[in-house]
Amino acid sequence: MVRSRAEYTRAFLELLEQKGFEEITVQEIIRKSTYSRAGFYRLFSDKYEFAQTIVREEAADYAQTWAECMPAVPRKDPQAYLYQVSLIVLEHIDEKKALYRAILQSKIPGASLDVFCDLAIEKFRSLPLLSLRESMKNLDIEFCFYCMTHQFIRYVCYWESTGFSKTPQEMAEQIAALYVWLEPGKVLELS
Repeated sequence: MVRSRAEYTRAFLELLEQKGFEEITVQEIIRKSTYSRAGFYRLFSDKYEFAQTIVREEAADYAQTWAECMPAVPRKDPQAYLYQVSLIVLEHIDEKKALYRAILQSKIPGASLDVFCDLAIEKFRSLPLLSLRESMKNLDIEFCFYCMTHQFIRYVCYWESTGFSKTPQEMAEQIAALYVWLEPGKVLELS
């Protein structure tokens, strides 16, 4: 069943690159996937439910990727930490570029960038929280989820707008370099 879902998704995203969502039929998705009609309808009632499901599942996978990598990466050097965490998340996105392109370009009805971020935040709420340093005890965790999700997805928006022309490593280097450049006091040294 996992293999057929992946094939339905692949077929759908290929079709979505060729034409609009409304023009795509379930029959085309099935034919392009080489899996059965019964298999599709066993999983989904129609193309709308199918599209919403793959976006919702990806938002959850995106949040889960963050939640797993953040505590796993050593935190000694903030720039190196940001590079490693960004790289892990960007590699995850790189594997699913066609889906992210569809989401970021609002090609799927009801699956805009804001909807994706809201779904990711919803998943973050259900995950075990990272332990906060004492200096961060007053941090509103909702604010943290919101900013982390919306800020990072903006990096992905830029990456997609360039046709994903940079590698995940190059993008992670840019994100880490931006952190250093924006470090308190650094911006004031721009003379």
